[in-house]
Amino acid sequence: FFFQFVTMRATCLVIVCLIGFVSSQTLNWTPCPLFSNGDSSSVNAECATFNTVGDYTTQEGSVQIFIKRIVGSSSGGNILWMVPDGPGLSGAMYESIVQPLMSATNQAYSIYLMDHRGTGQSIPSLHCPDEPAINGELPEGDCITYLDETYGDTIEYMNTYAIVRDYISLTELITNSDDRVLFYGSGYGAFVINQIIIQDPNLIDLVVMDSALLPSIVNYDEYAHDAGLRLLNRCQSFSECRDKVDNNDPEDIIEDLFNNFPNLDCPRQLGLEKSEIQTIFRNMATDLDYRPLLLPVVVRVLRCNGDDLEYLRTGIETFNEFYYETYKLRAENSSFVTGESYVFRNNIQLNEFLRIDRGFQPSSTELVAISEQLYFSNYLPTFVSQLSNTWIWGENNNLDPYEFGTSEVPMLILSGEFDMQANTIYSARLADIYDNRFQRFLEIPFAGHNVLFDSPTQSGGICGFELIAEFINQGPGNWDPYELSIQCISRLEPIDFDASTQKTLALSELTFGNRDPWGSGNIPVFGGSVSFSSDYVFNPFSSNDLPTIPNLSLSRIIVFDSYDTSRPQTNRNTLSYISTGILPPSGWFSSDGAVIGSASTLTNGFIIIL
Repeated sequence: FFFQFVTMRATCLVIVCLIGFVSSQTLNWTPCPLFSNGDSSSVNAECATFNTVGDYTTQEGSVQIFIKRIVGSSSGGNILWMVPDGPGLSGAMYESIVQPLMSATNQAYSIYLMDHRGTGQSIPSLHCPDEPAINGELPEGDCITYLDETYGDTIEYMNTYAIVRDYISLTELITNSDDRVLFYGSGYGAFVINQIIIQDPNLIDLVVMDSALLPSIVNYDEYAHDAGLRLLNRCQSFSECRDKVDNNDPEDIIEDLFNNFPNLDCPRQLGLEKSEIQTIFRNMATDLDYRPLLLPVVVRVLRCNGDDLEYLRTGIETFNEFYYETYKLRAENSSFVTGESYVFRNNIQLNEFLRIDRGFQPSSTELVAISEQLYFSNYLPTFVSQLSNTWIWGENNNLDPYEFGTSEVPMLILSGEFDMQANTIYSARLADIYDNRFQRFLEIPFAGHNVLFDSPTQSGGICGFELIAEFINQGPGNWDPYELSIQCISRLEPIDFDASTQKTLALSELTFGNRDPWGSGNIPVFGGSVSFSSDYVFNPFSSNDLPTIPNLSLSRIIVFDSYDTSRPQTNRNTLSYISTGILPPSGWFSSDGAVIGSASTLTNGFIIIL
């Protein structure tokens, strides 16, 4: 008891000291370009530097946090923080969306962007010397000797707990008690917001969590595999796509490819290793434009006639060049990834996202064995695990990455159906925690990672953007995500699963040298693939082909399989959550919304509890 008393008293003294340090500052806001890459803009921005401690617990060290704001003409003291993804991205990733978001929300909030400590224009900004920091760096970010000599133990200041305290300290510095504080975060940014709620549940008035990323990344490839199979299987929802694959099950097609990989002609003639094919498939599934070409490429690799071989020979190298060079050019010329730090990313992934809350921690050898069995792997868990053997900086024990907050704040949780970076199970897990009357989870059909950017509609808009703007515009006292119109979901641009639009044909020609993505010839069947009749109708959990689903008010749909645990986020294939945003097919309900049969429906090995 005495030890606890002394510890608490010391902590309180540190906090008092810190508050005094922060409150004594006056941020010096000066005009600055909106875009960090130098692009011109009609929107005026202001920039400032926030000086704070390196370690909030010991008060040791110092860092300078770079902040940019765009002042809303009608904002007063009301603010909207946009928390970067990553880990490792800077606030610059949102610069392109600021102007339209300010307009859509009637300039009712000033938008604040932070370069997290270790990234962007904050000092120090962690980078290996491969390329200038402003333009990015080689993906490894693992130049241990250089980092130790340049930054020493200050790398340990770059952790999520410190970032959380930066947001809390800055918010208290720039707002008054009657100002409204809104937070939006995507991916890692949603993880940060959850930790802010844990530290100070009364700080925030409204939250949007988009494409949430949670630990552990041990499951990273497995979750991407699941999302990739969902993407392929959605072909069955569209008759034109089913015709293209001769009514074969797309999952059987890709399974045949990998089961027979050592005997396939095309990979052998093209000199492609299995891991390269896995990475190519994952990258294609990740990219909004290349998704329609994924299944045609799978078919061509498996079939491998002369036309297929030429198509792949031309296209694989070109695709990799386009994909990686485009990313590099984005790093050099686009504000989206300006200031990205792979060193920061590695430190967070190693010390907060790699470890498992409980149970067995797989070795890098075991992680390789897991990834080798999957179809959409990029072997990131293996890379991080191997890097842990040489990384010399330890974890920060002030934060439990598996902890969740408690808050009644109005909240919208968004996730993309085909998110290859942060599986929708992460967002569904958050929705199970944040589940009061004014907190809602929506999975957006066809969308990928960052619904704010990657959920295009047929009218040229972005569904995620529209939902977020509408939610914000409801205004204080009226924020209710269940009152959102969600009409943009019916206007979503479907993925071109049969690869027939002019856009897809042009991309096929540009990348693979041929406007015909599918080629010709029978798809070989190894080991008895299951075919579907031409009138087969698949019932996915969301499809524009399905009839109207009754307007039900369901609190949650929980899908259990054969093994349950108390901590589902740490165990794959034990407990899955499906929100009201992922309603089952209409065939499961009567016209008045009642469940057909009984309250529990057994289907495909799952028990659906309504």
